[in-house]
Amino acid sequence: QQRVTTHTTPITIYTSRASNEMAATPKELHITVSDPIHVQDGMNKYTAYHIHLNPNTNSNASYRQDEDVGVNYFSAGGGAVLRRYSDFCWLVERFQTERGGAIVPPLPEKQPVNRFNPMFVAQRAAMLQVFLNEVYVHPELYDAECLHTFLRADEGTFALAKRQAEHEKQAQGGLGNIAKWFGGGNAGHVPKQQTQEDLIMAQLGNDLKEWEVQIKSVLTHSQKLVKKSKEIANGYFEMGLAFSLLGQSESDVLGRALTRMGQSSDKISIITAEHSEKEFSNYETPLSYYLKVVHSARSAVKCRLEAKEYYYFKLSEVNKNQSSLEKNRNRPGKEEKFYHTQGVLRRVQEESEIALNNYNAINQRVMREMDRFKRETEVQMKKIIREYVALQAEYYKKIEDIWSVLIRTLEEEKEEEAVVAGA
Repeated sequence: QQRVTTHTTPITIYTSRASNEMAATPKELHITVSDPIHVQDGMNKYTAYHIHLNPNTNSNASYRQDEDVGVNYFSAGGGAVLRRYSDFCWLVERFQTERGGAIVPPLPEKQPVNRFNPMFVAQRAAMLQVFLNEVYVHPELYDAECLHTFLRADEGTFALAKRQAEHEKQAQGGLGNIAKWFGGGNAGHVPKQQTQEDLIMAQLGNDLKEWEVQIKSVLTHSQKLVKKSKEIANGYFEMGLAFSLLGQSESDVLGRALTRMGQSSDKISIITAEHSEKEFSNYETPLSYYLKVVHSARSAVKCRLEAKEYYYFKLSEVNKNQSSLEKNRNRPGKEEKFYHTQGVLRRVQEESEIALNNYNAINQRVMREMDRFKRETEVQMKKIIREYVALQAEYYKKIEDIWSVLIRTLEEEKEEEAVVAGA
């Protein structure tokens, strides 16, 4: 493999609203994503990133310990592993398997073109770093086995873990078998019971869907505002240039006034351009990120529904095999089928028990996650709005100050001109 370093300067870390809130949480370890490189593997080329585990000097602890299994996660001593973007996607998928119902922090989106552009690679590395640090402080994800494997396993061990996960996925066959239940004709069909929690989750799912639509609308308008600010900045620049050139063609007081008008316009152009960048980073970017969080929350609610449907599907299989067992009990010539059905029944009973335990775990996790989501949503949205209002107030105050200085200057020159004329 031929590896070519694509970025050697320090990466500017993108910080999301969620990571800002979590930054106040004491952390035993800080995870960095740095030194992205190109890897040429035959005809395949991709970008890989070094994942570093740096002990946090602000904490006496250098690892987390799972009290149930006694496994030390993120052991002391630091270290680095090499991971590509698809490995991060694998991690998210494993979270959904190991910790179904958790609201997984969003990954940066895939990039079909210009994937090896240095600026894009640096930005992606920074966003992947945010993702890992949010996962690290996530109450439902920080001690997941897949995260331990992702952060600590060497390339061979990690490749083996991915193969085992793929085999597990194929063996389970996903929840696609639920279609058999919905297809009708199932003699063991069990009607689903609607609980109070089901009603709450259904309402929450609808609320999240509506919330997602509204955020998309706000995001669309914020993008228009950022674009308009850039156009205004360009407009002031062009106006400032025109006034400056016009001032050069005039002399005395008028020429100075026109020149000062051009200089003031230039200042406003610079301030407006900076303002548009701040609107993007402090308003549009957090909204775009938060939209992905809402989508992840909807996925968590959907995961609970799928787990319950899968449990009822397995329960229907139990009922179907129980009926078949009773039908063939003590029937001459059906002994072989009876014992076969008996074995199948034991298996599906075990599977239904596992499905029930899985659903209960996911259900409790979703309830905890939704409570956390509501609390953090209120805090984060208030902060976004507060910072946006403060940003606008600061911007217009600067504009007002520039015009006020220009007016005072012009008035002073007018008075001086009157004194000279009177003399």
